[in-house]
Amino acid sequence: MSDPDRIPDVLKHARQLPRGGIYVLRHFGREDVLSHLPTLRCVIDEREGLFLASWMSRLVSCKYLDGFHFPERHRGCAARLRARGDKRFFTISAHSPGAVRKTLPLRPGAVIVSTAFTSQSPTATRPLGPWRLASLQSNFKVPVYALGGITPVTLKRLNGLGLSGAAGVSGF
Repeated sequence: MSDPDRIPDVLKHARQLPRGGIYVLRHFGREDVLSHLPTLRCVIDEREGLFLASWMSRLVSCKYLDGFHFPERHRGCAARLRARGDKRFFTISAHSPGAVRKTLPLRPGAVIVSTAFTSQSPTATRPLGPWRLASLQSNFKVPVYALGGITPVTLKRLNGLGLSGAAGVSGF
């Protein structure tokens, strides 16, 4: 996941995407970030990945994207797109078990659950920890990815817990 304030070079950041990974461009509406969409598409294709952008209505017909990432507060936008028959890949953020449950009718490709571990992110909440994250994956039949405080060390703590994966901004 990108963050233009923490990692200003989105192209360099995207080139670090693991092969077959999902890159989420969090642009916060900034035109300087959105101007990289065509080049990012090429970089993500080289990595054989999926390219998502955080939700913004004017991007709904953007030819460079495979889908969208919806912050928890924009879950209703995802619902409206699904109601109109949009079948693209969506991820949705969730910060509690109740929020994960509310995403299920929207058929997301994955739920990004935050905050996994102690994080320096300005939006970080109280960490859930590995066991609560694992219970979310086992209780809900949707891929769950951990976000927040992901480093090589904390990533090892998630091994063997059944999570679908981890997402990060600067920890990889």
